[in-house]
Amino acid sequence: MNYNLKSKEHALALKKLQEKIGYTFKNEALLQEALRHTSYVAEYPQLGKSNQRLEFLGDAVLELVLTSYIFDKCPDSDEGILTKIRSYLSNEEANTDYTRKLELDKLLLLGKGEDAANGRNKPSLLGDLFEAFLGALYCDGGYECAEKLCLSLLPSMEDILARFPKEENPKGALQEFCQEHNLGRPTYELLSRTGPVHKPLFTVRIVLGKKEMGRATGNSLKGVEKQLAGEALKSLKQILMGQSQEQERQVVVALDFDGVICDSAGETGMSGWKAARKIWPKLFVRKVPSPKALQAFRQVRPFLETGYHAILLTKMLQEKLPFQEFQQNCQFHFQRIMDENGLDKQELIRIFGETRDNWIQENEEEWLGVHGFFDGILDALNALLKSNCKAYILTTKQERFVLAALKSRGVDFPAENIFGLDRKKKKEEHLLDILAGKPSEVHFVEDRLDTLRRIEAVKSLDCVKLHYATWGYGTEQDNLDAADDKRLTVHTLQDFNRWLSNI
Repeated sequence: MNYNLKSKEHALALKKLQEKIGYTFKNEALLQEALRHTSYVAEYPQLGKSNQRLEFLGDAVLELVLTSYIFDKCPDSDEGILTKIRSYLSNEEANTDYTRKLELDKLLLLGKGEDAANGRNKPSLLGDLFEAFLGALYCDGGYECAEKLCLSLLPSMEDILARFPKEENPKGALQEFCQEHNLGRPTYELLSRTGPVHKPLFTVRIVLGKKEMGRATGNSLKGVEKQLAGEALKSLKQILMGQSQEQERQVVVALDFDGVICDSAGETGMSGWKAARKIWPKLFVRKVPSPKALQAFRQVRPFLETGYHAILLTKMLQEKLPFQEFQQNCQFHFQRIMDENGLDKQELIRIFGETRDNWIQENEEEWLGVHGFFDGILDALNALLKSNCKAYILTTKQERFVLAALKSRGVDFPAENIFGLDRKKKKEEHLLDILAGKPSEVHFVEDRLDTLRRIEAVKSLDCVKLHYATWGYGTEQDNLDAADDKRLTVHTLQDFNRWLSNI
């Protein structure tokens, strides 16, 4: 089956894309060319060239835009760090992310064979698609248009730099440290250059404010400056550490909600059914799912990553897909259902949120009643809130729903410490924000092994102590894999409740 948009749908989607980026192509043939994969051209050669030439151009445009941007934003970083940052922002994963942000994947024209082989979800293909689109934009609108688009898609420089070990960039780390503590900008002064031309000796000193922080001599000017920056940073940290030792030790515990605190499979399954009924009323005749349907949803609950996925899982169950499809091809079917029904992520989020809001308004007692809380967890949570620890909830649920569910069970959790779907951030980004407050110890508890793997991949989060909840929505294989991961502390519900009550 081929999922390319039909002619009218494609034209409408092209219009929406141009509205989204704030630019209308003067030569739409360039835009059409950027969206034609080689497999499509092989089947319809009369329609024009594939996007390979534009991809070649877009690759160069992207590199120039990123190089200029990074050079300007990272004045204290050497070329090694600059190269790593540029590579991070232009690699296959990054380009795929840009493609999906722009929803170019929906517009991509693929041959039937490539489409049937799940080509629309291949990172290599999607990465090339963004570069081709950028090349077309450059040809039609010039460098400034291409630059504006690229910069609008990038994460903040703060988030970018957080992914790189600061020991690799001592000058940048020192600069950042001085800014955080209002210490001024460090400067490097060349005091002398001696020795033969082929082997010079540079003597440099580093000054912060009016105070010399140190001086050193070496054969490489950059190397000497790096050495001085590292020594100055170490010295400043020791000074501030002496001051901070007088302050109270701050321990942070961040908890996932669904699967750690709340057994929400019943409520999520009901909400998913009610929302699906709004989209497909003829397929979902019953106002509420049968007990058998709810039990089927509970079995596939491990494959739900965020609330609106409940709608798509419910539709997959209605299609009677084999369980193996849920295990192996969930993302493919999510996208297929959205494409077949003209749905997008924001629309599904809106429908799912409105469904819950309406349910709460119509019968709040019923909505609260279908929430389950794991045995003993509420008592342990209340004990945590009475301790000296700072508690957070990191969830993909809307914050207002979490707050309402907890309040109904007598837990007065600080609303400002619930970070949910409304903030549009990943959990690893929330953890980086928490670390910015410089707590002495951070613990994160999660039942999704994939989420913990993502956090493990962020070097700046190495200091976070990770805990895996076996009582949540992980599979048996997830539990076995977690037990083999030396960085994870694996808990049963009983021992976790004891730990949380006494931390």
